Amino acid sequence: MQLHPELCLTGLEPVAAAALLQETAPGLADRVRDQLVTRTTGNPLALLELPAMLTAAQRAGIAALPEPLPLGRSVERIFAERVSQLSPAAQHLLLVGSAEETGDLAIVLRAAAAQSSGPAALEEAERAGLISVQNGRLQFRHPLVRSAVHQHATFSSRQDVHRSLAKILSGTEDVDRRAWHLAAAAVEPDESVAAALENSADRARRRSGAGAAADALERSAQLTSGRGERGRRLAAAAHDAWLAGQRDRAAMLLAEADQLVEERAQRARVMQLGGLFELRRGMPDKAYRLLIDSAAALKELDPRTALETLVLAGEAAAFIGTPALAAEVGALAAAVPAGPSPGNRLMVALLGGLARALGGDPAGGTAMLREVVAGAQRIDEPAKLLWAGRAALYLGELDAARTLYERGADQARLSGAVGMLAIVLDRLAWTDAIALADRRQRRRMPRRD
Repeated sequence: MQLHPELCLTGLEPVAAAALLQETAPGLADRVRDQLVTRTTGNPLALLELPAMLTAAQRAGIAALPEPLPLGRSVERIFAERVSQLSPAAQHLLLVGSAEETGDLAIVLRAAAAQSSGPAALEEAERAGLISVQNGRLQFRHPLVRSAVHQHATFSSRQDVHRSLAKILSGTEDVDRRAWHLAAAAVEPDESVAAALENSADRARRRSGAGAAADALERSAQLTSGRGERGRRLAAAAHDAWLAGQRDRAAMLLAEADQLVEERAQRARVMQLGGLFELRRGMPDKAYRLLIDSAAALKELDPRTALETLVLAGEAAAFIGTPALAAEVGALAAAVPAGPSPGNRLMVALLGGLARALGGDPAGGTAMLREVVAGAQRIDEPAKLLWAGRAALYLGELDAARTLYERGADQARLSGAVGMLAIVLDRLAWTDAIALADRRQRRRMPRRD
C-alpha cells in the first residue's frame, strides 16, 4: 500500500494574520485586530468573515468584542457540521462547555447532568476531536469550535444552560460568575441581577480591574428599568472605562447616561465627568464651565466630590491662562464645607495657594502650597499625588514633584487606573523636561570668579 504524505494545516502566523486583516478590514482598531488574531488562532476564513459580523463600535474598539465571537456562515457551517454529527447528549455537553468560560470540568459535568449528559457524552466529544480534557479542564480544540457551538444553539437552549450554571455556582467564591450567567439568561430588566452585577463591578474595581468593572456596570444598566438608576450605572461605567484607558467608550457611555439622569446630584456628577473628558481632550474652556457648574451643585451635597471637581477646574483655568479664573476657583473652594478630612484640606490648600500666588500674594500662596506638598506624604491616591505634584512644580521643587509623580504612577499601576497612569506619566515627563532645560540653562550661564 502506497503511503501519501500528510500535511496538517494550521492558522496563519500572527504577523501574517494581522497583515490579512489590515488589507481586508483596514478600519479595525489596533487592539481589535490583535484580539481577532489571538482569538481565531489565525484561521484565515474567520479573519475574512469576522470583521463584517462586528458593530461599528466593536470594530473601533469602543465596545467590547462578543464572547464568544460571532461566526460568518462559512465558518459556522464547517464547525457546526462536525458538531451536528454527535449525539444530542454530546451536543448539550459542548453547549455547557461553551457557556462555562473557565473550563472547570466538574462544573460542566454537573450542569450537563440536567439533560442526562455525562461522562459518555464527554468521551464522545473528545473522540470527535472537538475538545480535550487536561488537569480537570475542558478545552475546545479551537476557539472557533466554541463559537460555533454557542451560535448554532437556540437562544432558549443557551438560556437554560446559563440558568443551570448559575444554580450550580452558589458558593460565595462564585458570586461574580453566577451574576454573569444570570445576566446572560436575562431578557427583561431584572433589578436583582442588575444589583448583583453592580456588586461584581465593585469587587472588580478593588482588584484593580477597571475595565471589568465597566463591563459589569454597562450590563447592569441594560438590565435596569428605572431611567435615573440606569443613567447612574452608565455614568459609573463611563468613569471606570475612562480609568481603564477606554476613552471613546467612556464618552459613549456618558452621552447615554446624560439622556437619562434627572436627580440633581447625579446630573452634577455627569457634568463632572463631562468636564474631565473635555479637559483631557484639550478643551479647557468647555471643561471649565462644566466643572464649575458641577462643583456648585455638589458643594452641600458632596463636599469631597465638589473639591475634586474644583481641582480639575483649577487645572482647566491654568490651561486657559487667566489668573481671574484661578481666583474664582480658590474662592469657591474656600466656601466648600471641607470638614476635618486631610484630603479635603489638601485640595482647599492647593486651590487657595494657587489663587493667592497668581493674585498678588506670593508669600501666602507659597505657604499654602508647601502645606500641600507636606500633606501628600500621607496620601496614596494617584489623583491627589498628581495634584500635590502640581503644587511642587509651582514652588519650583522639581525633585519633590518627581517623587510625588513617581508615587502616583506606582499607585495607578497597582489600582489598574490606566487612564490616570497616562496623565501622571505625562506630568512626570514634563517635570523631567523642565529639569533638563534648567540644567542646560545653568550650564550656559557665565561663571563668576
